[in-house]
Amino acid sequence: ILMKTIIVLPLLFIPMVVTADDNFANNREEILKKLTSSNASVTSQNTNKRKTRSIRGLKAVSKQASTQVLTENGAELISTLPTTSSNVNLKIEFDVNSARIRQSSYKLLNQLGQALTDRTLSKAQFLVGGHTDSDGSDESNFRLSLKRARAVKSFLVDAVGISGNRLKIVGYGENTPIKSNVTRFEKQKNRRVEILKIQ
Repeated sequence: ILMKTIIVLPLLFIPMVVTADDNFANNREEILKKLTSSNASVTSQNTNKRKTRSIRGLKAVSKQASTQVLTENGAELISTLPTTSSNVNLKIEFDVNSARIRQSSYKLLNQLGQALTDRTLSKAQFLVGGHTDSDGSDESNFRLSLKRARAVKSFLVDAVGISGNRLKIVGYGENTPIKSNVTRFEKQKNRRVEILKIQ
């Protein structure tokens, strides 16, 4: 009798490698460089063609030149951001379908806090933007992205001591991907927090 041996190989989790081409930063120095550069480019791409959406509690949108976002005051339309805006993407990890920040991201958030309190940025104001991938409904992605932006702001205020008046929050949902949302790797890239210097 021939015995067949079945070898089961464990699945390996390969963490996302953050690369500079997507405007991600991994530490205080990189964050400072991107937020103080006048030539920094906004990496969010409006790759989705605008179409009228029907989202409970949010207004429908059909304007090509604007992006629908969710703010503390409800749904708003914002014009496309200029390519010279100083911004940086951060790979902040959250629990699945949650705004609970994973402890593994505390180090990066503290690095962000150090950058925002540096003398070159200590008087500036910033927009903290949450982004999701395309999984889930439009409504849930908008609300989740706003909650995650709020969680990052709360961390910076409570744990780092940054004034809340310097930070505004916005949820982009899935509207501004930097990748196509086809593969798992691309979706990881799209799930991010973006810091934009606004004043």
